Amino acid sequence: DRDVTGVQTCALPIWDLNAKISPISVHGIGIENIGHLAYVLREEMDRQILIIASNEIKAKRIYEDLRNFESSYVEFFPSREVVFYDIEASSYETMHNRINVQSRLVKEEKIVVVTYIEALLSKILKKEQFKEYTVEISFGDTVDFYNILNSFVANGYERVATIEGVGQFSVRGGIIDFFPPYSPNPYRIELFDDEVDSIRTFDIESQRSIENVSSVLITPTREIVIPKELNEAVAGEMEKELNSVIAKTKGNDEVANRLEEKFTKYIETIREGLTVSNVDMVTPYISKEYFGCLIGYLAKESIVLIDEPTRVEEDARRVWKEFRFKFDDVYENGELLPRHQNIYFDYNVLVNEI
Repeated sequence: DRDVTGVQTCALPIWDLNAKISPISVHGIGIENIGHLAYVLREEMDRQILIIASNEIKAKRIYEDLRNFESSYVEFFPSREVVFYDIEASSYETMHNRINVQSRLVKEEKIVVVTYIEALLSKILKKEQFKEYTVEISFGDTVDFYNILNSFVANGYERVATIEGVGQFSVRGGIIDFFPPYSPNPYRIELFDDEVDSIRTFDIESQRSIENVSSVLITPTREIVIPKELNEAVAGEMEKELNSVIAKTKGNDEVANRLEEKFTKYIETIREGLTVSNVDMVTPYISKEYFGCLIGYLAKESIVLIDEPTRVEEDARRVWKEFRFKFDDVYENGELLPRHQNIYFDYNVLVNEI
């Protein structure tokens, strides 16, 4: 509603959103009411909504509030820890939770995603690249068995005898089981010769079927997938910088040896086309055209709600300062190369995306 002077009196900016006015400032909404606002906007406008809080605590509170209304269309997009050492970059659970959100947005589901600025700063595959790696299989399709298996490998799935968790697949004759990040249950594809005879979900414990489905998506299980055609270029760029840094160590054999031992393994892994567990060590050497952020996954008519923009920007600066302090310390010990200071997005990149 608007009064005779044209001043908006309605607490919800639906009129302005329909008029495609942006940005819109809404004042006087406390943390306990943000979930209510997002819920009504989704109910009234049926659009994808992204809520950006300044920190994890606030984001989780908003997320829990929204789940009290309806849990099926609410997702939480967590941050993943940046690790500089030769270990897993983050837990599989965190990675799969993030990919689940990406998958649902790519499928154009009208979900509400709650996150915080630190989670958005990490680079992920661009939406177009994610879709390119995604394979859809439908009932009745004629398929190439080995192409399907290659899709699982390319998307980072682990082949096992019997699947036990997300990110795994198994093959028994013409039966393919796999557990994608976006589903609460694994899928079973049965082939009759080269034709898809059935697709169904099943219980991982009892192995009993749950329901038949008409189609299924094989999505990536890794946030970053290096295209095969880029393996040599990525390995070459890393090798070039490694040799340059070693040449500048000025006789510090300990640092030079540490650098060579660590990054030679990465270079060999990339050249062999194998999966790199710690993607943060590799992303600075992949062309930036392959990277995006979660904002780029949103549909064109989506709504972005930023809770206290000034605090969001302040927290982005805090994250960068902490990262830089950690980077300088590890770099001096010969565990990083100069390009690794570019692991995170610059905050202004996210602002432009919004």
